Amino acid sequence: MLFSFCSCARSEQKNKYIRLPYILDSIMIKDQLYRKKIHIMEMDSSQCIEYKKSYGLNYENLKQSFLYKQIILDSLNQIFIDSIIRKIGYPGKSMVGTGSFASGVPSNEVAWYVIQHSAHIEQYLALILDEVKKGEIPKSLGAMMLDRYLVQLGHKQVFGSQFEIIETGRGSAKFQLYPIIDTSKIDSLRTSVGLPPLTF
Repeated sequence: MLFSFCSCARSEQKNKYIRLPYILDSIMIKDQLYRKKIHIMEMDSSQCIEYKKSYGLNYENLKQSFLYKQIILDSLNQIFIDSIIRKIGYPGKSMVGTGSFASGVPSNEVAWYVIQHSAHIEQYLALILDEVKKGEIPKSLGAMMLDRYLVQLGHKQVFGSQFEIIETGRGSAKFQLYPIIDTSKIDSLRTSVGLPPLTF
């Protein structure tokens, strides 16, 4: 009888949020919509030329247009995620599962992406690290958010997950890591949180 009651409770909890993974997926698509375009512009010169033809704008104006549109989407996404966390907590693995849909991103990681791309990391960092401890999101995400927070404060990062894109021309760029606290231990640290080794 007890087992039956517990099973029903878990099923009821799961059904309560049955639509949430699909909503989160639509949020994730918006999170990446113009970021992908900007990345392609920076890294692929031929696609950059195609974008300029399609939109009828020069490189700088087109990039600024994409940035502005992404900022608007990010603000709307953040409002939604703030509301979800305030009402029911972080939408982690036990709440929304780890399945992915059109965006290709697991449902339990979507809120992390929105926060990572916001100005609210300081507000949510403790929550994210707690969700990592509970197994609700991967360790790698906690490591990346911690690194980004440190870099934003002007400090060296721990896991070497944050880098800047330096444009070397229209449609070409290179990646440069932000400074790391201890490069001698970086690969073991990265392995411990599920990140691949770095090559120096």
